[in-house]
Amino acid sequence: QTQFNLQALIELGLAIPLPVRLTTTWRDLIGFTPAYAAIVAGGFVVAIPIATWLLRRWPSQRWLLPAAGAAAILTALWLMQYLLQLTAIAAARDSWAVLALALAGAAGGWLYLRLRVPPSTRS
Repeated sequence: QTQFNLQALIELGLAIPLPVRLTTTWRDLIGFTPAYAAIVAGGFVVAIPIATWLLRRWPSQRWLLPAAGAAAILTALWLMQYLLQLTAIAAARDSWAVLALALAGAAGGWLYLRLRVPPSTRS
């Protein structure tokens, strides 16, 4: 999110040196991580068990968990937009940033697959 916002400022002509980019990113991580972790957890607590159950029924469909991770993020973003009537996460105003957030969710689903799903189910 931070890098998308900083890039938009650079495109407007503002010079942002690397140390400022790094400091800004660090501060955003410290401030935003707890809230975003809760959002991700809320989505994953629903999506991952459903995908795990489906994976047990269709063991060869390993894409289900990464898809569930992406769907969890996209659903959370949509729900926040719907309920709050605003884009609660600034980066979600840009399609590429939404894609990046969804890909991060897919990576989380893939990581769950690698760490928690029994190998016999992974095939």
